Amino acid sequence: MSYRNKFIKTMLIITFVPAFGMSTAIAEADKNYLNLSEKLVLLRGQVSDLSNELQLLRDEHKLEMRGLITQKNTTNSNIKQEEIAIDQMQENLLNNKKLIQEIGADNNTIKEALLIETEKLKKHIKTSLPFKIKERLKSVNDYEKRLEAGVLSSHKAANILWSMIEDELKLARDNGVYRQSVVLGDKEHLAHIAKIGMVMMYFRVADDEYGLFRKAGDNWVAEVSKDSRDIEQIKTLFTSLEKQVHVGYFEIPNTL
Repeated sequence: MSYRNKFIKTMLIITFVPAFGMSTAIAEADKNYLNLSEKLVLLRGQVSDLSNELQLLRDEHKLEMRGLITQKNTTNSNIKQEEIAIDQMQENLLNNKKLIQEIGADNNTIKEALLIETEKLKKHIKTSLPFKIKERLKSVNDYEKRLEAGVLSSHKAANILWSMIEDELKLARDNGVYRQSVVLGDKEHLAHIAKIGMVMMYFRVADDEYGLFRKAGDNWVAEVSKDSRDIEQIKTLFTSLEKQVHVGYFEIPNTL
């Protein structure tokens, strides 16, 4: 082979090698670009899913807040009604005491007036929150028997009735945990009671069953809670009250 032909062949080999290396680099760059594009599409999809999930959580939060506001307004309204009823009882008793003083009524007239107020107090207890109903009614019934038997002076009888009304006022201001019997179905259980004034009351039976008292007409019915969220809220309320935490923000199931 002549020197000229050898030179041309060498030039072709040198020229071909760089061209081959360049095409390999371009192919690798295309592959990386496709990988990046796929990742970008995947990330965009994830961002879209997270955005939708965040919007759903925001909507749920708004609905929950509206429910809590409605529950709060209902509770405040019932507390106000309870306070008005108790204030009315106080006003009636004071008016009767003034009337007795003004007309100089005899013992029989005073006794009749006190018996009327005693009946009102008994009705209030029977329709109020079922907290220690038997004990509260027993005190009133015992007083009524003594009043009818004439063993109480007019002054003492009026003071005792006033004291029982004040006890009802104290119950309306008190929150705490107590023990009393609760009827569930046909069985009576000794339960722990969490009382919120004289507006709402919840119970715990055997440390693993929680429930609430729901208003049904003029009566209150004990119901075992099945909703897990309600159960957790009642548990939290019991824990706080048992730790003597009487002030704070609590989410509790609506019993009204």
